[in-house]
Amino acid sequence: MNNPASMPISFLFFFVVVFGVIILFQLAIYKLSLAVFPNFSLMQKRSFWVFLIIMAFSFIFSLTLVRFYDNTLVRIYYFISAFWLGASWHIFLGLVLTAFVIFITKLFNFNFSSNIVGLVLIILALLYSSYCSYNAFTPRVNNISVTIPNLPLAWQGKNIVQISDIHLGAIYRVKHLEKIVSQVNVLHPDLLVITGDFFDGTKGDLNTWLAPLKELKVKEGILFVSGNHDLGSHGMSGSFQDMLLALKNNGVKTLSDEVINFNGLQIIGLNYRAGFKDQDLISVVKNKANFVQGQPTIFLYHTPTNIAAAKELGVNLQLAGHTHRGQLFPFELLVKRIYGRYEYGLNQEGNYSIYTSAGVGTWGPPLRSGNSPEIVNIILK
Repeated sequence: MNNPASMPISFLFFFVVVFGVIILFQLAIYKLSLAVFPNFSLMQKRSFWVFLIIMAFSFIFSLTLVRFYDNTLVRIYYFISAFWLGASWHIFLGLVLTAFVIFITKLFNFNFSSNIVGLVLIILALLYSSYCSYNAFTPRVNNISVTIPNLPLAWQGKNIVQISDIHLGAIYRVKHLEKIVSQVNVLHPDLLVITGDFFDGTKGDLNTWLAPLKELKVKEGILFVSGNHDLGSHGMSGSFQDMLLALKNNGVKTLSDEVINFNGLQIIGLNYRAGFKDQDLISVVKNKANFVQGQPTIFLYHTPTNIAAAKELGVNLQLAGHTHRGQLFPFELLVKRIYGRYEYGLNQEGNYSIYTSAGVGTWGPPLRSGNSPEIVNIILK
């Protein structure tokens, strides 16, 4: 398998695709606004369109800047442009609702002032977006229990805490990690696992960002597996190896295609790979000399995929993240189309269980609607 640090990432292609989608989205907002506010003057129309184009460009431009610069002005610019991206989605939904009401009232020849209703819905959308931003920075603890056959006596009743998708970088900073550390310590974890996307691929001092990890109180240790955003970490200012070293310096053990044993509990940790095939995954694990088929096993992998391979390997509990549970309503429906019932939460099938975390951070818009960030406290039985 290739080292994840050597995997090429076409940032230009990514930016072109994302920018194209954002432009089309802003165009839809513009067209809906003309229908809802028919009294716009020509100057107002042009000014509004220029504003939408600037905000669309701002997200891509600021996303590029944070890969090279880590200062207050750049971070504020990125936050505003990213916030607008999320808020404009809620505005879009408000405009769609208003346009639908206009259609119904015209159908039945009712008098209706779309200007007032549209303006009210836009204000409500902005207020709701502000709440969603607060929500995105307020992780909740989710307590679950999982039964593992033949669980060693040393692990019975013990707890594993999972955090995922922190996206530490331009938006989620040291204060957010400090909050997470405080919440984790209250749970008195026997083991802490981080299932990818610790970083967001932006420039910064990794050791400063990770300093709060030294305050963690975990009995057996802290384990990390890489996610797709970690592969380029951290952006243009460092390498995958820099990230691994920074994690090690702050008390985190990275599992890079490794199998380890904690008091009779076997833990498999694999690097994220795009399009990882089941047979390749099985080959990677079975080629490890210390892998024992049939031993109580936990599998750490960033995405809720390769379920069949995990079952063939005898995995009892797979822990994943990546999906953010859709992050913004109703994108969870899209995520469910991709990952099925494994897109979020606990699924149990015989001796196999998988938990997909909603994560504790966000990517792009620093908002969450329809779901909350979470820290998962898993009691083993």
